[in-house]
Amino acid sequence: LGVRQYFDPARVVSDPTLSLPAGAIRGWDRRNAFYFQMLESLAKHYQFDLDKPFEELPDRVREVILNGSGEETIAFTYFGEHGRSTIRKHAFEGVIPNIERRYRETESGAIREELAKYQSHQACDACQGSRLRI
Repeated sequence: LGVRQYFDPARVVSDPTLSLPAGAIRGWDRRNAFYFQMLESLAKHYQFDLDKPFEELPDRVREVILNGSGEETIAFTYFGEHGRSTIRKHAFEGVIPNIERRYRETESGAIREELAKYQSHQACDACQGSRLRI
């Protein structure tokens, strides 16, 4: 009571001095083909260099990566198992909303525990933490 948990951008971006392909955001680097394809499509759409350190990307690009594109539609190229590509146009969910959704929807304790590493706590907006006082 009196605190709220939230997915902290400072924890989600594990090392802002790294580029996205090098692992600035764990799980969204080259090793995860699906998520990395999404980042490549974002780079093409917003015309930014994926190999730049995350902290050097424009503020708007970092905001979209972390929190999504809102209503803006982006053309995403997805590659299938046999090398065929498919283009789908939709908004980008964002890394933090993606983690929040996966945390909420998973039935796996191990996945929930792993995703909880990205959470921080802050005083409740409604009571400013007063429910913790005795």
